[in-house]
Amino acid sequence: MKRKFYLYAGYYELLITDRRLGRPFLLLSTHRRLNTAIKTAKRNDPDANIIFDNSIKEEAVDNFIDENGDYLEEQEILSCLTFFDGSAYDPTKRLTQYTVDRLRHQFDSKATFQCVQDITAFLAAKTGKAFRTLWDHLYGKTYKELYKELQPYWASI
Repeated sequence: MKRKFYLYAGYYELLITDRRLGRPFLLLSTHRRLNTAIKTAKRNDPDANIIFDNSIKEEAVDNFIDENGDYLEEQEILSCLTFFDGSAYDPTKRLTQYTVDRLRHQFDSKATFQCVQDITAFLAAKTGKAFRTLWDHLYGKTYKELYKELQPYWASI
């Protein structure tokens, strides 16, 4: 399977990674090549700071060299780029506290868009099923129904 690069919107920045991230980040697009993700990020918001996941540091440096030439030392290139630890936002490790609280109470109300997104990303990472397939299955369900879906994984939440 080919590697994918994900472009996310943060609070004031755009993030590029090779892994799915949970909230508070919003998935904007998926790309097969890093330079396409960078071009899309610049087109979406030319003034935004683009931050790269540590897991793609080497590719980000190579892309910088391809675009700007290799006249800078590696330390100078690294000072031009910003990185973050995407593993801290891995949806397999957690659901947001907001989602967990609502699931624990098993409310009979329909789950919010953000909660369904949170749960879908978690289950996609845990099961390997397609995000869209899970989304179609989960969207519109109540917290009580979603709690039942998550029962086998509740110990890891």
